[in-house]
Amino acid sequence: MSRRGWIIGVLLVVGLAVAGWWGARDADEEPLQPTSTGPMGTQAVVDVLDELGADVDVDREVADDVDAALLLADDLERAEREALEGAVQAGATLLVTDPGSELAAEMETDVAVPGGGVTLQPSPDCPVAAFDGIGGVRASGFPFEPDDGEVGCFPVDGGPWLVVSPEGEGRVVSVGSSEWLVNSQLTRADHAALAVAILLPGDEARVTVLPPGELALEGEGMGIDGVLPLVPGWVWALLAQVVVAALVVIGWRARRLGRPVSEPQPVDLPGSELVVAVGELLQVSGSAAHAARRLRADTATQLRQRLGLAPDAPPRELAAAAVAAGADPDQAERAFVAPEPEQDAELLRLARDLEDVRAAVEGHAPALT
Repeated sequence: MSRRGWIIGVLLVVGLAVAGWWGARDADEEPLQPTSTGPMGTQAVVDVLDELGADVDVDREVADDVDAALLLADDLERAEREALEGAVQAGATLLVTDPGSELAAEMETDVAVPGGGVTLQPSPDCPVAAFDGIGGVRASGFPFEPDDGEVGCFPVDGGPWLVVSPEGEGRVVSVGSSEWLVNSQLTRADHAALAVAILLPGDEARVTVLPPGELALEGEGMGIDGVLPLVPGWVWALLAQVVVAALVVIGWRARRLGRPVSEPQPVDLPGSELVVAVGELLQVSGSAAHAARRLRADTATQLRQRLGLAPDAPPRELAAAAVAAGADPDQAERAFVAPEPEQDAELLRLARDLEDVRAAVEGHAPALT
């Protein structure tokens, strides 16, 4: 195999490896999934509760004797919602991180917490004892409009970001987003402490975490900053393969490997020899008119620039300007206006007239810069 073949093969292997790695990481980056270890997953919440002694179930079916439940995104079927409501009525605590859920408190739709979040602290008059010692939460999403009997904590512009609503023997805790619970955010501020304070009412509590379905991830109000976290991993893998393929083509076509290839070069003639060769060709052709046109064109180009005329100024205008600059009128007429010569003697006289006019103009007219 040639050296180029080895290089292309190595690049293809690297590209396939990158694409495979990127595709594999997609399985761990399902947004809000309690079984996902990616930055937008929520398995860290499950692990924290489990380490503190809770009996954690990841299931969309909620038992009647459950102590607490976490609803990350509300796409529940009617039977699932009724079972969850029954557990709350029986005394369970429900944490709803989807502000648009039917189970959450009334949302303030005219105000939203700025993207990226703001640091919130419990209000001094918050009567929830479980929140004592919570220093701050980096929150985003939406505030709520508490009704009578509901308790609001963590105030932001427009209303509280967290609302506790009594329901039968239990309570529903509504928060403005789920972003603070994802794996990449749980260790910041007091996010983990707040989750434990809500979901772990006592030792050996039974907690159910409801995984969101596909429909929930298409809705709004989850607090996910931007759409990039929702792009499937196979799209990134495809883009990676396209980039690798482009690099392979560039590396293949950019340079040829191996010894330099000699190529025929044009004949290199000195400038003086080129002038002599052109003159000899003109002499052999015997065309006085052709030589006259070249002499007039070269001299006219020089004098138009020196006299400040336009590059396409007509010959008669050029002759008049040369006379004004000191040239002989008859010579200027013969140099630029008279018919082209047909004999060598006439060509010689034209060359003298052109030289005299040029010398007269350059001797009197100032050079233009």
